[in-house]
Amino acid sequence: MGDVHPGSPSDKAGIKRGDVIIEFNGEEVPSSDQLPKMVAFLRPGTDVVVKIMSDGKEESINVTLGELPNQKVLSQKMEPKRSGEDLGMLVEELTPEIARRFGYPVDTGVVVAQVAQGSPAQVAGIKAGDIILEINRQDVPDLSAYGGAIASFKPGDTALFLLQRGRSNLFVALKVPAE
Repeated sequence: MGDVHPGSPSDKAGIKRGDVIIEFNGEEVPSSDQLPKMVAFLRPGTDVVVKIMSDGKEESINVTLGELPNQKVLSQKMEPKRSGEDLGMLVEELTPEIARRFGYPVDTGVVVAQVAQGSPAQVAGIKAGDIILEINRQDVPDLSAYGGAIASFKPGDTALFLLQRGRSNLFVALKVPAE
């Protein structure tokens, strides 16, 4: 961590300046600039496990997330929910900056920011960093198209996702939870 602010969730959990966060909520942290995005897509008050490297030793710490002033807006805008049902993944608009950072040849679309453990998305094999190109053979160029596609799901449906992972494309079948 660069700086740990007094009274922050990191401070309360015992994380100190110089600790390196290597895993957040079961997901590897690929770079320090990815961590804020990973945190931003979870609700304040969520308990997570953070794996850190501290003084040369790996250590797992439980952290209860706090709230940043703009986090509510991100959560409301980005959470893919429909009728209270959650597919277990959070997505965001793919920007040219994110595409460059991960070496994607496309720079528009929807990228998976986080996948919850044990969720329908994880069971289907969807991973953070995947780009959702299509859902049920319909293009997904932006968050609006993504929202429209998942809104059409019925409990028990199986949805076909075309993903780009690195330089490869793959299809996965996601089973929509039954109510």
